Amino acid sequence: AEFFNDLYGAFEGQDVYAILAACPCTDFASSGARHFAAKDADGRTVESVELVRQTLRTVEYFKPSVWAIENPVGRIEKLTGLPPWRLSFNPNHFGDPYTKKTLLWGRFNADLPTAPVEPVEGSKMHRMYGGKSQTTKNARSVTPEGFAYAFFMANNVDRKSTRLNSSHITISYAVFCLKKK
Repeated sequence: AEFFNDLYGAFEGQDVYAILAACPCTDFASSGARHFAAKDADGRTVESVELVRQTLRTVEYFKPSVWAIENPVGRIEKLTGLPPWRLSFNPNHFGDPYTKKTLLWGRFNADLPTAPVEPVEGSKMHRMYGGKSQTTKNARSVTPEGFAYAFFMANNVDRKSTRLNSSHITISYAVFCLKKK
């Protein structure tokens, strides 16, 4: 409880409607499988598994109506005990012209509005954002805008609102929490 009071004290007495977490994928994604043995041996995998478990404890603590953990195809489910994924998508399903198969676990409305386009940019993540710098890692981690909008629209408690704005979102730690009004 002390962990939650230290990090989330500002939420005391307020209902958290949604928690959306994008746990780091570098120790889970199949695209990095050639590095799994080294990461398993030096403890990086254990740290990433603990971050996912802490995210699940955060979900349990706040009991939001909507929660999701996002990660690319890989071994996150097997290593962390996540339930089976609920949604699989590529950004081109929601208007972004590239592919990057991503999975979502959690409790949310998975019936997202789609806006399919041809993936004319293909799988651009490593072609355009190869390398090991923090800048390229951050570029590969960006949530596709079309998907973000579709997820919001499908899970928005206030159906009259069609945009995220400063009254909707509070960002804390590595977890995004949408507060009920």
